[in-house]
Amino acid sequence: DLVKGDHIYALNLNTGKVSTTQVEKMTKQTHLSVLKVQTSNKEINITFDHPLYIKDFGFSSLSRFMRTKKIENYQELVGKVELMVYDEECQETKFEPLVGLELTNGRFETYSILKLKEGESFIANGFVTKVY
Repeated sequence: DLVKGDHIYALNLNTGKVSTTQVEKMTKQTHLSVLKVQTSNKEINITFDHPLYIKDFGFSSLSRFMRTKKIENYQELVGKVELMVYDEECQETKFEPLVGLELTNGRFETYSILKLKEGESFIANGFVTKVY
């Protein structure tokens, strides 16, 4: 549950510094399917247009990345794509390979952060993402 004014972790990609910031604008939507994305240490359910930080590519949804690279099947990404995550123990970002990707059907309420008080990059379930 996320509401305007909540504090979340922001990430300055230039310095690698993590700080807290407030959510200034957000939306809540209902989706009938999401992608379950897994690395060796992290897991998140995201929509098809949710941006993640992809190594050697930058911020992109997995579907946009696939269109750009002319990849037709999500499973082709497993083991070939690395995503930026935040390691709380080491307090630094690192890249972890995508080890699992699964389409999950159901009724999912998701949140899109549209504006932060400071910065544009933040951490969601350990994954580095950004406002969109």
